Amino acid sequence: MKFFKPLFILLLFSYSSFAQQTFKVDGIITDFFTDQRLNDVSLKILQNQKDFTQLQCNGKYKVSLPLGFDYQIIYQKAGYVPKKVEIFTSNIPEENFSAINDLKIDMTLIPVQPYADLGFLEREPVGKAIYDRNKIKLDFDFNYANYMANKIEQALKKAKQKEEERQKAIQDSIAQAKKLEEQRKQEELARQKAIQDSIAQAKKLEEQRKQQELARQKAIQDSIAQAKKLEEQRKQEELARQKAIQDSIAQAKKLEEQRKQEELARQKAIQDSIAQAKKLEEQRKQEELARQKAIQDSIAQAKKLKEQRKQEELARQKAIQDSIAQAKKLEEQRKQQELARQKAIQDSIAQAKKLEEQRKQEELARQKAIQDSIAQAKKLEEQRKQQESARQKAIQDSIVRAKNDTLYNHKDNTGKNKTNKNPDEPNENKTGIIIHSTQQNNNTTKNKNKNLPKGTKIKID
Repeated sequence: MKFFKPLFILLLFSYSSFAQQTFKVDGIITDFFTDQRLNDVSLKILQNQKDFTQLQCNGKYKVSLPLGFDYQIIYQKAGYVPKKVEIFTSNIPEENFSAINDLKIDMTLIPVQPYADLGFLEREPVGKAIYDRNKIKLDFDFNYANYMANKIEQALKKAKQKEEERQKAIQDSIAQAKKLEEQRKQEELARQKAIQDSIAQAKKLEEQRKQQELARQKAIQDSIAQAKKLEEQRKQEELARQKAIQDSIAQAKKLEEQRKQEELARQKAIQDSIAQAKKLEEQRKQEELARQKAIQDSIAQAKKLKEQRKQEELARQKAIQDSIAQAKKLEEQRKQQELARQKAIQDSIAQAKKLEEQRKQEELARQKAIQDSIAQAKKLEEQRKQQESARQKAIQDSIVRAKNDTLYNHKDNTGKNKTNKNPDEPNENKTGIIIHSTQQNNNTTKNKNKNLPKGTKIKID
């Protein structure tokens, strides 16, 4: 066995040295596992437990020691477990000094093992050389050498077992680490795939959001364009309505001007009729009181007709004022409706902006709100159109009524020029004078020198 190597070498290479007071110790120093010689080994020698000498050797050593003392030779090297041997010569009789043999000790040093419990080698020698009185020589205690060899062997076995266990643990750890690394790689691949899928999904969602945003922006732009279009239509309709109102006012002014011209013509006709009546009155000074009474009655009738005309004129003026008041009232209603519509449009735009702010959390609700807002704007526009149509119809009806009233008054003033063919009814000439023909004493009196027959009644309009 390898552990017994130093002991066998010590035994086999011992030899005798005659006629000497000292003995020599020499040998080589090698690595326990590789048998390679070791350099830079320190040898420390104690004599009777006291420092005796110390030397450095490279692979081999040789030293002479005086007899009659006990020695400890300690072998030391960095990275190796120290060893020592003990040599007892204090009990050798002086007369036998010349017979004492030299010792050749080849020492093997064990590298420091992580799990080898070899601390006992610092306390216990690996070998003991003692004096054999029977053989008169230095020899080693073989039993002790075997004991130490077994002890070193057991320590190295335990160290080897621990090392194997450590290596196995390392291998298991490496395998576990590889397994964990493989799992980590798989998990990393899965995570990377999940990240890529998530990025792809995010890109897809972002693309959808962009499409939805474009659609929403388009809907808002369309809504704004629709609102602008409706506003433009409203402006055009307002211009048309204003034009209709202006035309209506112009028509009313024209009718008023015609009325004034007709009034002047009528006044002229009245003046002419009065002048004619005065002329006739001058001509009839010589006529009877009955004819004078008839003339007075005719004048009273003319005054009555004049009063009726004034009442009709007041009624017509009132109708015109009522028509203008009605137009103003309708205009005020239109302005209120326009303000309400403008407010509805502004509310719709504000609602659209508010829905834009809430888009991220309430996209679906906002889309619905936009649609509701557009529908509300359309509904309001439809209501405005209906109200505008009703207002336009009311204006048209008012204008028609004003025209009808004017035409009716005009007909009343002009329709009396027709000649009544009934001889019992009064005849009206082109000057507006109604002539009544009467009989006195059942006889017809003719006056060829007069334009009017006797008993004629004159009614002035």
